[in-house]
Amino acid sequence: MTLHLDNDTLSSAFLTAYNPFSNIVTDAENTAPHRTLEAELADLGLTFRAVTAATGTARGLKK
Repeated sequence: MTLHLDNDTLSSAFLTAYNPFSNIVTDAENTAPHRTLEAELADLGLTFRAVTAATGTARGLKK
């Protein structure tokens, strides 16, 4: 809730470009789409924050 107050907003969303269509790929394969998403959000003037999984990886899932 603090993030909402700090940014004067009432809502938020989690967006990711990692593991497209739920296909687990390497961190290297995730990097380019992730950077593209960040650039597109910035171009739209949207406020965003990068968040990492508690496991220390972007995937956090096991096959």
